[in-house]
Amino acid sequence: MPNEKSDEKKDAWDKLSILGSALIPAAIALAGFFYSNATKQAEDAANELKEKREGEIATINAQVNQAHLLSTFMEPLLSGDTLKQAIAMNAILIGVPVQGKQIVELIAHAKTKGSIQQLASTALTSRRTELIKLLFSTDKATRVNAAAELSNAWLKDKGTVQEIIININSAFDNPSLYPNVRDGIINCFVVLQNADSNVLSVFRTELFAVVQRVPSDSVNTRNAGQQVLQKIK
Repeated sequence: MPNEKSDEKKDAWDKLSILGSALIPAAIALAGFFYSNATKQAEDAANELKEKREGEIATINAQVNQAHLLSTFMEPLLSGDTLKQAIAMNAILIGVPVQGKQIVELIAHAKTKGSIQQLASTALTSRRTELIKLLFSTDKATRVNAAAELSNAWLKDKGTVQEIIININSAFDNPSLYPNVRDGIINCFVVLQNADSNVLSVFRTELFAVVQRVPSDSVNTRNAGQQVLQKIK
C-alpha cells in the first residue's frame, strides 16, 4: 500500500511536470505578446505626441510667418503709391488668407472713399474669382486648398455663394472652359455645405435649380448638392 501511494504521488508529480513543461512556452509566448503590445502602444503614444507637438510648432511658425508678412506689407499698404498698395493687398490676401481678407475688407468698406477703397474692392473680387476657378483645377492639392480658404474666409459674403452658383451653371453650359468639371462641381457643393443657411436661403431658387441640373448617374455630385439643399429645406 505505501508503495502504491508513493507511485501515485510520483505519477501526479510527473504529470504536473509534463504539464508545466508544456505551459512554459505558452507562458513565454503570452508574455512576449503582452510585451510587444505594450511596446507598440507606447511607441504609438510617443509618435502621436510627437506629431501633435510638430503640428503645434508648425502652426506657431505659420502664424509667425503670417505676422511677419503682414508687417512687411503694412507700410506699402498705407503709402500713397497705388501700385504698391495693389501689390500689398494681393500679397496679404494670398499669404494671410483670413486676416489679410479682413484687413482688405476694412479698407474697402472705409467711409472715406478714394482710390485705395477701389483697389481693395478689386483685389477682393479678383481673389474670390481666382479661388473659385481653382476649385476646378486638375491638381487635387490645389482644389483642396482653394476649398479650405473659401470655407474659412469667404462664405459670409453673399457674393461668394452667388459666384459659385454662376460657375456651376457655367461649367454645365460650357465645360470646355473648365479643366476639371466633375471634381470642380463637387468641390463647389462641398464649399457651399459650409455656408451659413441664412446666406444660402437668399439663393434658394438658384440652388434647387442648379442641383436639378446634375445628371442622375453622377451620384457623388448629386449627393453633394442634396446636402447643400438640406441646409435650406
